[in-house]
Amino acid sequence: MAEVATGDAILHNVGGVVAWSRVSRPAEESARPYDAEEWTLAGRALHVETTLLDVPIAYTDIPRDLRSSGFSSPFTQAGGVKQGYLFEVPSGAEQWFFQALGTPQPSVEAAAIGRSGEGVIGPEIQSGPDRWRYTLVRGEQIQLRKALLGGQEEATCQFCGRLLPVRLLVAAHLKRRSLASKKERHQQSVVARACLLGCDALYEHGYISVSPAGTIIAGPRPMRDQGNGAAALASVVGRPFGGFTDDNAQYFAWHRRHHRAALRETS
Repeated sequence: MAEVATGDAILHNVGGVVAWSRVSRPAEESARPYDAEEWTLAGRALHVETTLLDVPIAYTDIPRDLRSSGFSSPFTQAGGVKQGYLFEVPSGAEQWFFQALGTPQPSVEAAAIGRSGEGVIGPEIQSGPDRWRYTLVRGEQIQLRKALLGGQEEATCQFCGRLLPVRLLVAAHLKRRSLASKKERHQQSVVARACLLGCDALYEHGYISVSPAGTIIAGPRPMRDQGNGAAALASVVGRPFGGFTDDNAQYFAWHRRHHRAALRETS
């Protein structure tokens, strides 16, 4: 409790992750607020801002390689959950949890990148304590990701076709979620497996799209970079999209129209 700092994220597990909280201020000495013989009267109170999840995350949905054990880990050697009070999330699991919640992993507002005498050239960056930033939780995202990936440890990116660990794949919205209707947000056809090695960003920013025939094409946004960016684009253009259907064709059509309109507004 004493090591928890303002801005830290806490996941709440009751038969599965049912909520997450942001710490609003550090723990402070406090008397127990309720009667319980197994706890002493004096202790610490931690002030948090909590968001309940529409759909809990079952621990079996968490990839097995992220459920690493250890003294401070919430997981057992068998991959189950320990009975306990406060544990550290295993290193490397943070990104998966924020993807499962459907919200970008919070970025650190500022951090010193070097100290004098440590071989770093340039002035020291001054900052306060690291702080997390959050957005709202997408309640349906967990179920959509589960429908796409199930309990698999590996799956293919539907754009580039590479077989990858599921931690390198996201449930990418084919139609921007903020512009989709409530009904569309809950359709499995509105999402696809896209890899974090490039395809997710290429599609999101309009560098690639999918034609009415189901082939990956250069998107409305031109790739002006003639180096690695152009090579990344060329590696997927011309491939068939894995899992093209009449249901997701409407979202690809929306994607093409949306990015063409966005380019016209900025030109």
